[in-house]
Amino acid sequence: MFYAASIDSLKVCHRHGLDIAGPNNSINAWEFLINKKFNLVWCSVFKAASSTWFYNFNILAGYSENFLLRSKETPITLARQKYARPTTMELENFMNQTQRPLSFLIARHPLHRLVSAYRRVAGL
Repeated sequence: MFYAASIDSLKVCHRHGLDIAGPNNSINAWEFLINKKFNLVWCSVFKAASSTWFYNFNILAGYSENFLLRSKETPITLARQKYARPTTMELENFMNQTQRPLSFLIARHPLHRLVSAYRRVAGL
């Protein structure tokens, strides 16, 4: 299922010309987290399991589960204390290393997002 969704995403990006470098589809490195120790790059997409993945990256950064559960800081604030927002050049350099990192993003189907918002507003 994940592979099929990935292929669908690539097709849609190609159809809209988003697979070609240009001023309207440049990298927004601001939303990436780079974990050098585990050779991971994650592109945060809000409302698509981002809380879970900020939690996971905080664990990888060395925060204990107990600390995270008791902290008054938001997961993103804690993550940004350990993972500085990369520049586009830093992200590109890391992605082009000899040992390529595992890079990923989690996307949510727009219709699922819409239904979820409707249920929340309707109190269902």
